[in-house]
Amino acid sequence: MNITDHLDAWLESLRVKNFSPVSLDLYGSQIRAFTLFLERRGIVDLRQVNQVLLGDYYLSLLQRSDPKPYSVSTLSVKIRALRSLFKFLTASGAIIVDPSVGLKEPKIKRLPRGILSVNDVAKILDSPDLSKVEGVRDRAILEVLYSSGMRLGELTRLTLLDLDLKDGLVTIRQGKGGKDRVVPVGAVAVKFVTAYLTQARPELLERKHGSATERGLWLNRWGTPMSKQLIERMVKDYAQAAGIVKPVSPHTFRHSCATHLLNNGANLRTVQELLGHAHTSTTQLYTRVSIAEVKQTHATQHPRQEEPADDALGIPTCRYYPQ
Repeated sequence: MNITDHLDAWLESLRVKNFSPVSLDLYGSQIRAFTLFLERRGIVDLRQVNQVLLGDYYLSLLQRSDPKPYSVSTLSVKIRALRSLFKFLTASGAIIVDPSVGLKEPKIKRLPRGILSVNDVAKILDSPDLSKVEGVRDRAILEVLYSSGMRLGELTRLTLLDLDLKDGLVTIRQGKGGKDRVVPVGAVAVKFVTAYLTQARPELLERKHGSATERGLWLNRWGTPMSKQLIERMVKDYAQAAGIVKPVSPHTFRHSCATHLLNNGANLRTVQELLGHAHTSTTQLYTRVSIAEVKQTHATQHPRQEEPADDALGIPTCRYYPQ
C-alpha cells in the first residue's frame, strides 16, 4: 500500500474543503517529493512510515543547501501537507496510527520585506503616463493595490460586477481559503478606476481580440484580461522608473498598505479583515515592522542617540556595561 494509491482521494478531500487549484497543485507536489524520499529508502508500504522516518525526512529538508536552503515558509508547507495527508489516511482507516502527530511546523518569525515609505509609494504611483490608455490603466491598478492591500491573484480576478464605486467598495471573490470579502478603496483609487473605465478600457476593448462581453476588469493592449506576469512586470518597471532601488512587486504594495495603516493608528482587527488574514498573528507581523521603523528613526534622528567623543565625567559608555 503506497501513497500514490490514496493521493487522488486526499486531494479531492482538500478540494471539497475549498482549497484553490494552486494550493492543490502545491500540496500534491510536496507529497510527490516525499514519495521520492521513501523510494530512496526502499520503502513502498505506508505502514512502514513512522515518527523516526518522518524525523529523518524533516532533517533532510533542513540540511538542503543545493541550490539553496528551503525558506521557513516552504518548510511549513511541506510539513502541513504531510500532516494533512496522514490525518486523512488515519481517518479513512488506511493506517491505524498517525506518524505525523509529533511533526511541528517551523515558526515563521521573519518580518515582511521591502516595505515602501509613503514617499516612495507616491513616486511609483505618479510614474504612469496618463496621456496613454495603458498609463491610465496602470495608474488605476497601482492605486487599487495600495488602497486595498489585495493580493495579486485577487486583483487579476476582479470583474466589472465586483465594483461598487459609488460607495468605494470592491468585492474580492474566492480569496485565500476560498472566502469572499468586501474591501474599501479610497477616493483617489476610485477616481482613477473611474477614469480607466470611461477613458481607457473602452479603447482597449475595441482592439483586435477584444470582446463586447468581456467582464474582466483589467485588459491588456489586445483587449483581453491581463495576466499576473504582466502586472508583476509592470509594477517592477514603474518602480525602477521612479528610482526605487529595492525590489518591488504587487505584494510590496500589500505590505506597505498594512504597515502605513497601522502606523497611522488603524485597529489590528480592521487591518486583518482588509487583508483577509485568517489569524491576527499574521497581521501582527506588520506591527513588528512599525516598531522596527520607529527604532530605526530613533537611532538616526534622536539628538541624544550618539555618545559624545569625550566623556568629561568619566562615566562608562553603554558598550562597556557588563552583559
